Amino acid sequence: MSDEDFFRGIRDDIVNSTTKMQEASATKGKSAPKAPKKPVQFVALDQEGGVPVQQPKQVDKGEQPDPAPGAADNDSPPPAGRPDPAAPAPGPSKKSEKKLKKKEAAAASKEAAKLKKKRKDKTATPAGGIHKLEHLQEMIDDIKSQINELKHESHKKKLLPGKVRKGQETATAEVRGGDREEHEEKRETKRSVQWNEMKAASTKRSKHVTPDHPTENGNPQVQLKDLPSDQQLLLALFTLNSSQRQQLIEKIGLNYGLLAAHPQKKDKIVVAEAFRSISESLHLAAMEFMTVTGKKKRYNPKARPQQKAHHSHQKAHHSHQKAHDAPQGKVKQPERQTFEAQVSYLLNDGKTRPLKEYKAELTLGDRGSQNATEHLIAFVDRLVANRVGYLVEGPLRINPNNHYQSFVDDPRQSGNVFINSILLRQCAMEGDVVQVFVKYDESKEEQPAKDGGKVGPATEASLEEVADASAPEGVVVDEVQPVTAVVAQAQPTARNGLGFVVRVLEKRHNRQCVGTFAPIGQGKKHYRMFIPRDKRIPAMRVLHHDLPNAFLDPMNAPNDGKEGGSGDGDIAAGTDLLEVIYQAQIVQWQDDVPIGTILRPIGKCGQLEVENEAILVEYNLDVTPYPESLLAQLPPCPYTIPEEELAKRTDLRGECIFTIDPATARDLDDALSCKLLPDGNYEIGVHISDVTYFLREGSSLDEQVKLRATSIYMVDGVHHMLPKQLCNSCSLLPGQDKLAFSVLWKIRPEDGQILDTRFERTIINSCAQLSYEHAQLMLDNPEGSLEGDESMPVIAHGYTANGLRDIVNRLQSIAVKLRKRRMDGGCLKINQPKLTFRLDPATGRPLAYGVYQLRASNELIEDFMLLANVSVAEAIHAAYPAISLLRSHRAPSDNMMKKLVRNLAAHGYTFSYDSSKAIRESMEAIATAAEHPDAVSSVLSVLLAKPMTRALYYCSTFASSPEDFAHYALAIPLYTHFTSPIRRYADCLVHRVLAASLGIDAEPKRSPDEVQRLASICNEKKYNAKLAGDASSLLYFRHWLSTAGEQEMMGAVLGYGEHHIELVLIHAGLVVKVFEKKIAATARLVFKPVEPTGSCLLVPKDTSIPPVKLQIFTKVRVMVKVRNGAIVVTSVLPLATSAPTVPVVEPNPAAPSAEDASNPVEEICQEMASAKVY
Repeated sequence: MSDEDFFRGIRDDIVNSTTKMQEASATKGKSAPKAPKKPVQFVALDQEGGVPVQQPKQVDKGEQPDPAPGAADNDSPPPAGRPDPAAPAPGPSKKSEKKLKKKEAAAASKEAAKLKKKRKDKTATPAGGIHKLEHLQEMIDDIKSQINELKHESHKKKLLPGKVRKGQETATAEVRGGDREEHEEKRETKRSVQWNEMKAASTKRSKHVTPDHPTENGNPQVQLKDLPSDQQLLLALFTLNSSQRQQLIEKIGLNYGLLAAHPQKKDKIVVAEAFRSISESLHLAAMEFMTVTGKKKRYNPKARPQQKAHHSHQKAHHSHQKAHDAPQGKVKQPERQTFEAQVSYLLNDGKTRPLKEYKAELTLGDRGSQNATEHLIAFVDRLVANRVGYLVEGPLRINPNNHYQSFVDDPRQSGNVFINSILLRQCAMEGDVVQVFVKYDESKEEQPAKDGGKVGPATEASLEEVADASAPEGVVVDEVQPVTAVVAQAQPTARNGLGFVVRVLEKRHNRQCVGTFAPIGQGKKHYRMFIPRDKRIPAMRVLHHDLPNAFLDPMNAPNDGKEGGSGDGDIAAGTDLLEVIYQAQIVQWQDDVPIGTILRPIGKCGQLEVENEAILVEYNLDVTPYPESLLAQLPPCPYTIPEEELAKRTDLRGECIFTIDPATARDLDDALSCKLLPDGNYEIGVHISDVTYFLREGSSLDEQVKLRATSIYMVDGVHHMLPKQLCNSCSLLPGQDKLAFSVLWKIRPEDGQILDTRFERTIINSCAQLSYEHAQLMLDNPEGSLEGDESMPVIAHGYTANGLRDIVNRLQSIAVKLRKRRMDGGCLKINQPKLTFRLDPATGRPLAYGVYQLRASNELIEDFMLLANVSVAEAIHAAYPAISLLRSHRAPSDNMMKKLVRNLAAHGYTFSYDSSKAIRESMEAIATAAEHPDAVSSVLSVLLAKPMTRALYYCSTFASSPEDFAHYALAIPLYTHFTSPIRRYADCLVHRVLAASLGIDAEPKRSPDEVQRLASICNEKKYNAKLAGDASSLLYFRHWLSTAGEQEMMGAVLGYGEHHIELVLIHAGLVVKVFEKKIAATARLVFKPVEPTGSCLLVPKDTSIPPVKLQIFTKVRVMVKVRNGAIVVTSVLPLATSAPTVPVVEPNPAAPSAEDASNPVEEICQEMASAKVY
């Protein structure tokens, strides 16, 4: 039925009823009852075809509808959220009934007046029929005008909410002639949506279920015709995804003229000019409505009963806690993306306060003609003066999984400063030094615990703990992986302060990254999106004129579904372009979106050489060759020591001095000696290459080297800090005269006490280059003869292998005593697995992998290097307390350690962190009592890696308290690095100060501030080099696994939940999150949320394998493989009767096996080939 037919029917009904009324009134002396007036039926137009949908017929009060079948037998109320099947069909509301009655009364009185006038005219005029026809014609014309008006109004209001539409229809029916303008004003007023009333009205109108509707599972089903059009539209929008919803809204808005195309950007839709002010009012009303009502938890009918009980149990506690923590709640992202708006939102607590209630003194207004930085600084100064907050400075850290979140250390509180948007940090990047305004948190007050426990601050979980949980320091993480164990209830930890960046003091990040291009989006022809691999950097736009030439060539246009490919239909070129790794740089920002330019292509994804280079670029490590102009200034190799230098130094070329390093090492920067003195004591020497003799302070080479700061150890090779020619001149190779800096101790052999220490610049000539494997062989056979062993290296200067064996064992006897003294003092070591690979010499591909084994020979060298570093630290700080470069390590995060202790206690383990010694003893106690100590060590290493802070270099001027100087893990009050100047620039700085303290070289000219800046560079480069090395190991492990195929490995349970478990791969040190659906083919998880940690049962599909209850530290068998470039777990099963250890795996049968090696030294070398790190 069309609109015209529908309204024509209404007109005919009115004409017929009017005719009958006139005939009845014309009959004098008869009081026949009037025909009841037909009530007005409100019409809702269907969205698509315009077909009218009539509302359910109104039932008179005296009539009762037939009850639904079975309704009389069921007195129980309907389920929550369901309409009552026995309820009558909904009719007009009370308000509509009153309006209808008033309208009927007015119409009746008007009609009576007309009839009275007609009767009077009839008596006066004999030709009454003519007047009847004229009057009827007038009524018909009036009805036509009403029909036209109703058609116009109904087409105009298809999408308005049902309640508003009904009100307008009722009001329109009452408006005639001169009242139209007044009614239009009232109607515009009613268009201001009253959100709370709409919510209540929608609840009332949602029960449109009639008794005869079909049911599904016993629940009555609502028919489409029973829903008002506004509710139909709401349900349709809810079922669409975000893009579909946007398209539908834009299409409807364009049809009704509410929206229009952007005048410049034709692909963008904006609000039409005529509706701009209205849309802003609606937007504010909607935001205020959501702010006032808040977010309510969705009803989940499938929620477990125990979960409901748990939520009800916590409701009282959370209501009080929410009221207390409200001012400090997580700040919601403001809608208007300007720095000023976000600062005002933060300071005025915009989450709970509407915009109109913002305080003027807390609102960052328009700067006018004033400089933006000066305007902001003046505003912040007023905030500090009014004690709204305070200022801190420090390096910025960005959440590696969410580039919107960043943190700065706050010395005033146990938490950190949390900055929750890119604009609030003024687009600062990782590592930049920033000045931050921190808002005072008035809610940080002591509150009594409700359970009668200890009194503590009401705090919330540290956002940074959640942010960084998936990437603990020292742990290579793949696929997935928050490092969290199961805890029954959230416990209070440190609260982060909220703040914003006032200014960037120092830009340490170079604004460069590596990544790939994303497929082009619809309508985005003038730029393409570049996706950095570093998740701390947001996706950047690369404008068309900055795109690589390959993208501009029509023959190479990518065919990614959004734009055309090459003319011949070959999409290989386009696919290759999207898989090419590029190096890009951010050149500017548009609000919080970076605009970048492409510096150079690196290569195709997946190739080892390309991926290694991309890793170096990603971590901002410079490995470019030194310019020829600098290389020309280097001393020749081999270098001949001048006679005048020989006269200045102590000649130790006649001593038995030798090196112990990894078998593949070429940079030999330390050597050892030990001789028996006439008084029975030992003189033990550590001899370090004298690099600073060649690398002079302030030279052109020194300016280049200080920016690199460290050597970089990748799987495929070493990138040296120094030019290779200088490395060879300084390396303590056997049989060559070398310049050295020596530390000599007089030690009593009985107890290892140091009786005397001295420092000298010396000349040495090493007699042998031993590997760790050679030294270990000597320690394992202290009495065995090594004279005929062909595996031993060449020994010069008349010394023998047996003689070296005795010296090595003599050193070991002292090292054991030094180590015991350090352990008794509280030394703590947390070792992460270090992978080593055997590479194909022709292709560089990994053939096998193994785990680097630390043995007694490694510990021997470590003990004496630590002793040398401590001795030098004490000497330089005593001589130059203002410019000494030292190294400190702070205690772990107290709040995170508390969380770890509570977690372990919930699983039945006692853990103490009162000191570094207490942590080590707790780890040893748990591992000793466990069935699988290797699983315990792996899990505890991961759990402790996050709370532990990084050791840092610093200038002694900027340390004051003992905690500033101390090294927590080593339990040493003063420490530095001295023993590796070939690969660490920090050691070179220490050498210069030590030489000046002995009066044998000039005093360093760098100020404390300059030394501190160099310390910061060394800290950054050292940490980045470590991350690059870990990334390289993961790259080669993943490549090996993809070649070898699915492999079985040992894993240890780190945590578990309802549908997942978290594991540590013991030999690889990887943390993986395993979801139940991924292992459904081999096993299933049965989880019960019981106190305190939950119960998780691993049930194999194979019934011959008994189920096992998973707990923290449980050891399991896992099958891993590479899928889409990520390491995934495909199976988790309980341990078999004999669990393989597999330190080395051979995917290629043709490659020589480590187990088949006949030489014991070569056998050890297969397991231990790696670079040493102290």
